[in-house]
Amino acid sequence: MEKERLILRNISKTSKIFHEYVRGECEKLGIPASFHGVIMNLARCNGQSQLELSQKLMLSKPTITITLQKMEQLGYIERLQDEQDARITRVYLTNSGKELDNKIINIFKKIEEKVSSVLSEEKQNELFEMLNTINNELKSLKGEK
Repeated sequence: MEKERLILRNISKTSKIFHEYVRGECEKLGIPASFHGVIMNLARCNGQSQLELSQKLMLSKPTITITLQKMEQLGYIERLQDEQDARITRVYLTNSGKELDNKIINIFKKIEEKVSSVLSEEKQNELFEMLNTINNELKSLKGEK
């Protein structure tokens, strides 16, 4: 049992270190921590509703509303009414928001390069497969697909 706890503890520790590093690097670039999740989500799927963003980022509706207001004031996003359903507000990255996404991507590339420098491609593939297995098992505990 102790070995299992050590595995999970190390996964948790790695995740914490990763998030702290990303947060710190984003802050150096003037990107508040609350922005980078929104930016990354919109860069992969622009035009999400506020509700979709709050669910994906696991943020309350008031929190996502305040975050989006700040981002809109700074010119990183724009919010537009859905053309088919006026009750829905869709969120889009502006060119400034896309520039921030590129900066965030560069932070992730730096991390990838560091990992690549200490793990062979074979070890990276093994780690990827193991983490996917763990993720799938944990999702099954929650009843997700």
